[in-house]
Amino acid sequence: MAKTCPYSLDEIRDGTPESPHSSCDTPPSPGGLPFLGSLLEVKRDRLGFLEKLQAFGDVVVFRMGPKSIYFVNCPAGVRRVLRDNYRNYRKGVGLTQAKPLIGNGLLTSEGLVWQRQRRMARPSFEPASVGGYAAAITSAIEVMFGRWDLERERKSPINMFSEMSRLTLDILVRCLFGADFVYRAETVERAFGIATQHAIHRMTSLFEFTARLPTPRNLRFSRAVKDLEEVVQDLITNRRDATDKAPDLLTELLHARDESGAGMSDKQLRDEVMTILLAGHETTACTLTWVWYLLAKNPVASKKLKLECDVTLQSHPPTTSDLPKFNYANMVLRETMRLYPAVWLIPRKAINADVIEGFTIPQGADVLISPYTLHRHPSYWQQSQEFWPERFEAIINRGRDPDVYLPFGAGPRACVGKNMALLEAQLILIMVTQRYRLTLVSDRNLIPIPLLTLHPATDLMMRLDLATS
Repeated sequence: MAKTCPYSLDEIRDGTPESPHSSCDTPPSPGGLPFLGSLLEVKRDRLGFLEKLQAFGDVVVFRMGPKSIYFVNCPAGVRRVLRDNYRNYRKGVGLTQAKPLIGNGLLTSEGLVWQRQRRMARPSFEPASVGGYAAAITSAIEVMFGRWDLERERKSPINMFSEMSRLTLDILVRCLFGADFVYRAETVERAFGIATQHAIHRMTSLFEFTARLPTPRNLRFSRAVKDLEEVVQDLITNRRDATDKAPDLLTELLHARDESGAGMSDKQLRDEVMTILLAGHETTACTLTWVWYLLAKNPVASKKLKLECDVTLQSHPPTTSDLPKFNYANMVLRETMRLYPAVWLIPRKAINADVIEGFTIPQGADVLISPYTLHRHPSYWQQSQEFWPERFEAIINRGRDPDVYLPFGAGPRACVGKNMALLEAQLILIMVTQRYRLTLVSDRNLIPIPLLTLHPATDLMMRLDLATS
């Protein structure tokens, strides 16, 4: 008979009793190969492997080589790790491998460094500040429309992931860095693609020393980081040299001082800007790519959205005061982020031993929470694999545990840019729907590939036609 833990979560909330964990269960495991464990399965199909783990329970342990990893897939476990006992967990596997790219920025930093950086960044992402970005967002969208109209006249299909990446990068740089860097968008997109694939490769590698060898993969990564650093340095130099010191995030970072009066080092400034560039455009670009795919695959939902745009706007462009009226557009975005959360994995590492749902989490253990699997868990979502925006109607959504839906994470380290991401996603969704009808070039299903964000595995090619009322 399985043993149960004699200590409640409340008893260990602010620190664990002395050596209680020997009396608690070890989580179930899927087994695996000698020495390798589940490493080959993880390399072959990361999402499929995590979905397979659901059959073993809410807390599961599996091996990747010599390392044991704890998979937590229930709302109570999410609350424990991300909210109630979050101080016991620091950033873990995956983000550790991303440090050569983004350094010790807001996404990867810990403790006092993270608190300081979060305090400096938060004002630029508060609702009052974000509302002021609407004009820059709509201006960037109109620039994209000019390019799209040329492609429509040529009857040329467009690659939606590339278009959304280019647009969200342009918006990010205009709003937070006071510059226009759209001409560097292709460089940034290509370099981030190489760099994020490299981080995932390192995450599933048994041998850390291989990252220092001059292999073709490592050399491509080094070149990509160098290209990105050139873009970042241009942004910083242009702002330092500008006579117009706009009150944007980059200016705040340049002028920030700690308690001793010292400013950021060049390295810290580089890390923060690199982090914002990656986290601030990749996630929204991925979400919007999946939006267009799902709407094209679900014409009834697409027609409902177009009708909402026509009735609400009466042909005028949207403003921030219009956005609360777009109930269905909001549900479409929320349902897209449920099925295809851009942040598909939230990794943590336990500082001290803990207990989650009666199972021992050892000191130093890697812990994984996957919004992708939690959002598709049949215990919490009806028709969990289906695209059904109406599930987010207030009357249907009432009573659902908030910790089964994590598109922006949860707890104190939830995404600081949530408000801006939602504003630009809403404006892009509404303005594109108002102006164009998008159809798929191919009927093939689009498969997700989990890198640092949840990308489409292949290009999403779409045809452009003008929308009709």
